[in-house]
Amino acid sequence: MTFGEVLGRFKNKESVETCVALMDDNTLRNGFLAWTSVRIRYKTPAESCNETEVLAQWDWMWSQIEYERRRFGIVAGVNGQDVEDTITRLIGLKLIYPDGSQNELALLYIRQEVKKRLGLKKTKKDKK
Repeated sequence: MTFGEVLGRFKNKESVETCVALMDDNTLRNGFLAWTSVRIRYKTPAESCNETEVLAQWDWMWSQIEYERRRFGIVAGVNGQDVEDTITRLIGLKLIYPDGSQNELALLYIRQEVKKRLGLKKTKKDKK
C-alpha cells in the first residue's frame, strides 16, 4: 500500500472515543491545535508499506516524515521532554496524522467547544 492508501485507512476509522483525551487536557489540546502550524517534510518514501499489522502500518507512516519539533513546542506552549511526550500522545491517540492533518472528529469537537464557550450558533459544518 502507498502512503496515501495507508493514511486513508486510518482516517476512515476515526472514533469519537479518542476525543475524550482532549476534554480536560489543555496541553494535549494546545498540541492538537499547534499541529497544523508545523512544517512536514517527507523523507524519500519507501515504494510501499509491506506491513500487515495495523500498528506497524501506523509506525511506518510516521517513519516516512520529519516535522519541526521546536516549532511545535513553541506554538503548543511546551518545552523539553513535554514536546516529545505531547507529540507521542497525539500520535498514539491518532489525533494527528503524518500528512499534517488532524482527526476530523477531534477537530469537530474543538470547534463545537469554542462556539459553545463564545456563545456562537452552530453551523452546518458542526453537524457532520
